Amino acid sequence: MIFFLYLAKTLGISRREAKLLIKKTNELFVNGETIRDPNYLINKEDRVFYQENELKYQEYFYVLLNKPQGYLCSLKDELYPSILNLIKDEKLRKRLKIVGRLDVDTEGLIILTDDGDFIHQMTSPKRDVKKKYYIETNSNYSEEDKLSFSKGVIISDEKKLKYNTKEALLEIIEDNKAYLTITEGRFHQVKKMHKAIGKDVLFLKRISVGEFHLGDLKTGEYLIIDNKK
Repeated sequence: MIFFLYLAKTLGISRREAKLLIKKTNELFVNGETIRDPNYLINKEDRVFYQENELKYQEYFYVLLNKPQGYLCSLKDELYPSILNLIKDEKLRKRLKIVGRLDVDTEGLIILTDDGDFIHQMTSPKRDVKKKYYIETNSNYSEEDKLSFSKGVIISDEKKLKYNTKEALLEIIEDNKAYLTITEGRFHQVKKMHKAIGKDVLFLKRISVGEFHLGDLKTGEYLIIDNKK
């Protein structure tokens, strides 16, 4: 990898800042030597130190976050704070993009990454990525509700056009508590699906997306994983 790109990634700085750093600093070493060429090629075997700390290159980062209520899935604060405020490492925070979204009053699993291809794979409607939610409603579920969701219900999309949802799996836990697995991610979809069967959602938490699971991750905490698999 080209030296200035390597530094931009590992230090979380701009390419311009990386080039200036290479040319001016006396605290940057590659295999014990000072390199002034921003276009110098870094190999996997090379050891790079900056300010006496060895830099470890990681091409992409994948973060599993247990989103609390009251946070927005946006890159900046608006009416509510952005979930990025929960990422303590500033350099990492600047790199991350949000995979999909959860409503401000919904909690649970949200994935963040700087891997554009991965974001496309997880959010493309053609992929049918499964998303599982834990739900509590204002009235008890029935076998008829399971059948309705399995066949699809009529809701309106973002443009207020009528839409028939894809097959969804409702697993009743007890009374008004259940798990719902869907393969879509339309605006307020879970809430609208419940409206279609005469129910209001009182509590909503996403517990898995594809092969990624919330597990024991506490609300507001996050986990950096080494590999998207």
